[in-house]
Amino acid sequence: MKIDIKRMGEIKGQIKINESMRNHTTFRVGGTADILILPKDIEDVQNIVNYAKSEGIPYHVIGNGSNLLVSDKGIRGIVIKICKVLNEIIISENTVTVGAGCLLPSLAKETMRHGLKGLEHVVGIPGAVGGGVRMNAGSGGHELSEVVEKVTILTSEGAIGELYKSQIGFGYRYSFFQETKDIILQVILRLQSGATEDIRKTMDDILKKRKEKFPLSYPNAGSVFKRKGDYSPGKLIEDAGCKGMTRGDAEVSQLHANFIINKGNAAANDILFLIKDIQDAVFAKFNVLLEPEIIFLEE
Repeated sequence: MKIDIKRMGEIKGQIKINESMRNHTTFRVGGTADILILPKDIEDVQNIVNYAKSEGIPYHVIGNGSNLLVSDKGIRGIVIKICKVLNEIIISENTVTVGAGCLLPSLAKETMRHGLKGLEHVVGIPGAVGGGVRMNAGSGGHELSEVVEKVTILTSEGAIGELYKSQIGFGYRYSFFQETKDIILQVILRLQSGATEDIRKTMDDILKKRKEKFPLSYPNAGSVFKRKGDYSPGKLIEDAGCKGMTRGDAEVSQLHANFIINKGNAAANDILFLIKDIQDAVFAKFNVLLEPEIIFLEE
């Protein structure tokens, strides 16, 4: 596959060739991407996408790689990483306009400093805003969709557009962005006024509980499986006897069974096989097929 960088137009951001995706996922696994670009602005994103479409080159957009499993074979084409680049935060009264590349914990803490509540539940989620909206991220019974008002996108046709919350089709760990090639560029949130110290205390409590409950000292990608009806995936996995199960350096966490951790040199295939092992064990015991929450990205 021939990728002529010069034909993309003037790209102001960073361009990395044959970049290991281990450096861009929280699992710390994955092969190389042909080209990975960290765009500086929306114009960069448009130029990259328009070039890729005109040349028939596949492209993928990622955030912080916190809900992502990249194949050991890597990714062919172009990877656009927007995390930490499209990350401006503008606050006006109770309205927050934020770039899709802003990390959720950073956004939560910044709104807390302005006495705004509604994002406490994302303070411990290591993803970017765009990915959070795409997956309708949340915890503790709250979801990001509760505060989303409007989203600015780059459509699959290469045009800038806007969608209101009612047009996004939010569901549990779902938005219609999972079915399209639209790229989330910016999000407008509507929050509520609150006392900064109360918000800070809530966030501190959430972070403390996460540290006690989840295996945060090892590379991981958060919850592996979606909640199934009234059943907790973690409990089903634990009751099926899967805690501590391994494939290579991939292990079902002893601390929380719905987490798979990389104990050092796990491969993506180790994690994939372990996911299948868990599904088989839970289905055999409870006749429940667990659905992965993690996105698998391959060539």
